[in-house]
Amino acid sequence: MNIPSLLCRLTGTAVLVLALFPLYAQETELFVENVTAEAGGEVAVNVRARGLTSVVGMQFSIAWDTLLLEFVSASELDIPRAMTGFNERALDQGTIGYLAVQNGLEGFSLPDSVVLFTVNFQSLSPHQEVTEIRFDSIPLRIRLTDPENNDVTSLLISGEVTLDGTNG
Repeated sequence: MNIPSLLCRLTGTAVLVLALFPLYAQETELFVENVTAEAGGEVAVNVRARGLTSVVGMQFSIAWDTLLLEFVSASELDIPRAMTGFNERALDQGTIGYLAVQNGLEGFSLPDSVVLFTVNFQSLSPHQEVTEIRFDSIPLRIRLTDPENNDVTSLLISGEVTLDGTNG
């Protein structure tokens, strides 16, 4: 067997072996924490994240039912070396946008299940209700990016707010 033939076979074998290995995909998850609160009272809802290690930018919105919850305020995590903020232009439509960009393009180094931000609501119903807080693309579309400006796919998990009160 000659050397060029051997190299060709080894290269082909290496390509086949590498093709069998699954490609690594970053597992990023954003989720809204389930909350139980008193009907007619204040409700604090946390938005959390897992796997934010190779993400340098994220933007998304969350939405709620304006017949059951009224926006009061929002507070965010102080992420080192990052610019963060809220887009509050669509509060009357029941959505708020969140943006975080890591200035050094090194990727966030946040522990799993970290609270990215908390949204405080006033319950508008005195009755027992269950409502969903979900991810939305208004006013900010959902996008997470890595240091090479590639989109990062993220699992988005909605949460429920259970208002304890009298039955309607």
